[in-house]
Amino acid sequence: PLKPVVLTFDDGYADQMTAFALLEKYRMKATFYIINGGSTSNWCIGASRRYNDPRQPAGGCGDAYLNWDQIRELDQSGLITIGGHTLDHLDLALQSQAVQRHEIEDSKLGIEQELGHPIHDFAYPSGSYNADSIAIVGQAGYATAVTTDPGTYQDPTRPFTLKRIRDAMIIP
Repeated sequence: PLKPVVLTFDDGYADQMTAFALLEKYRMKATFYIINGGSTSNWCIGASRRYNDPRQPAGGCGDAYLNWDQIRELDQSGLITIGGHTLDHLDLALQSQAVQRHEIEDSKLGIEQELGHPIHDFAYPSGSYNADSIAIVGQAGYATAVTTDPGTYQDPTRPFTLKRIRDAMIIP
């Protein structure tokens, strides 16, 4: 299209199924970036969240997340592309290369195992990334990565630092 728009949803919150119902109704496509959840977050977040795990805070963890059955439903709809969003939603720019590699690569492998096919798109948690993050995302086999850097122009030579509009009131 002359002026394409890509809808993206980060984190994999359970209430995003409401957005999916509307996307399905209007046959619109989108990308959902999924947090797997893991030991660093005590399985408090993401698709692998363990509810009422004794290692979690006494008051619970807060937000509900999509489970793997719901994510597979999204994936199989033909409308939704599933992307990676790390295991534990850490601020990647503050992490060592080893931690970044674990968060990025193991998230990708886990999602691919659950879906039964490769995934190609990644979103930096809270838009946080550095040169190491970009390199690791590419080495992991992703084709694209989105930031929270504002903008509408996408430099085709920089597929791992794609910009997004987070406020619909400023769409050009």
